[in-house]
Amino acid sequence: MFSGELCEVPGWSPSDPCEPTPCENEAPCHALTGDFYCACPDGYEGKTCAHLRDHCRTTPCQVIDSCTIVVATNDSAGGFRHISSNVCGPRGRCISQPRGNFTCSCDSGFSGTYCHENVNDCVSSPCRNGGTCIDGVNSFQCFCPDGWEGRLCDLNVNECNRNPCKNGGFCVDLVNDFYCECTNNWKGKTCHSRESQCDANTCSNGGTCYDHGDAFRCACPPGRGGSTCNTAKNSMCVSSPCSNGGTCVGGGDSFTCICKEGWEGPTCAQSKSQFTSHRCYQCIPLLPPVSHRGYVFTYLKGNDWYKKYGGNSPPRPHHQSNAFRFV
Repeated sequence: MFSGELCEVPGWSPSDPCEPTPCENEAPCHALTGDFYCACPDGYEGKTCAHLRDHCRTTPCQVIDSCTIVVATNDSAGGFRHISSNVCGPRGRCISQPRGNFTCSCDSGFSGTYCHENVNDCVSSPCRNGGTCIDGVNSFQCFCPDGWEGRLCDLNVNECNRNPCKNGGFCVDLVNDFYCECTNNWKGKTCHSRESQCDANTCSNGGTCYDHGDAFRCACPPGRGGSTCNTAKNSMCVSSPCSNGGTCVGGGDSFTCICKEGWEGPTCAQSKSQFTSHRCYQCIPLLPPVSHRGYVFTYLKGNDWYKKYGGNSPPRPHHQSNAFRFV
């Protein structure tokens, strides 16, 4: 089942409406009879706390500067309180500048004018030996190919640690494989036989073993390789099945997509939020005692800002971007 205003939150169940949690923006979930309640943090609202709260919609307010709004209230001295305009989003702190400008001081791991861009910690390619890097918030994770381990996939797994060679055979470690030097006429991958190089365990992952006297050969199924079919060829990721910047991890005949923030699904094709494609971050209606009514539109091109109050706006230069955002 799904929940949310656009049925965008998967996994809701009447038996346990908070598992998995339908609440967004770190809001705690409270289970009710056949329903749930999200206790939204300050600045968010909606059934699942997915919407930025418009403080001016229900309460008269005044915009002090780009960072601060005064809202009428009965809960504080003077009958009003100052709240943040949320222009820098949940990952930044707004700093007012002269002439109505502002800058955003971003949390660690985020950048951009509005602290909306997650710094890519994988840009330096920290994962070694073919490891796949997954970017996180001020962090990264390496998914290692077969035969490698460690935080950076820089440690070769020693396949000889489990002593696979029998009957006095000497083990030589390879990458995701091993080789047994047999003695006293013993044969096979693990020096297990005097009669044949092959047994049921010689070739992995459905490979077929062929005895060539003093050696053996494994015929591997599609997607596998190596001397004993122990290595995945990553054939499923070659076609780039993950959408919207998702990272493909896997090998052989299976894969997993690690999705970027805002996307989900087996191939990262489903948007988590209706706001993903919107250009506007936040809209603040202006109410008295401000002299103009309506909405403030801000057009941005580099460091040039053009504000429009109601129906009056200065002419836009020919080089200006068509992009706009509400503040």
